[in-house]
Amino acid sequence: MKQLQLCDDIRDSLLPPLGVRLEDREGRAPSIKIVDPEELKKEIAAKKAAEEEKRMEKQKKKQAADAKAAQEKAKVMEPPEEMFRTAEYSAWDGTTGIPTHDAKGEEITKSQGKKLAKLQEAYRKKYDKWLQQQQQA
Repeated sequence: MKQLQLCDDIRDSLLPPLGVRLEDREGRAPSIKIVDPEELKKEIAAKKAAEEEKRMEKQKKKQAADAKAAQEKAKVMEPPEEMFRTAEYSAWDGTTGIPTHDAKGEEITKSQGKKLAKLQEAYRKKYDKWLQQQQQA
């Protein structure tokens, strides 16, 4: 493994300043080309910039996923009756917490109310599971 790293170091570090491009070709002999050293430097810099951009994008996605997971974890901690208490709705049923009117003051349709009740029931299961875990801990 160390020998392959040495070969990569020679190809990537020592040959480009001399104007030598060594290209690996799968299943065939490598290609050796003499080119302008400045052109090689630009290509290497562009390749490194692309790799850095890809790494940063991956890091951003990981941070977003971590933030979303933390938000989901925090959301589980609120009672199901409070889950729809947002600016999206203006009135709620007093016992269940299911919205009865949207933000514009229009009444929620029966089918929409059923969907919200279904969502709340699924959330209630997660909440009950979380409560059990908290009591055991």
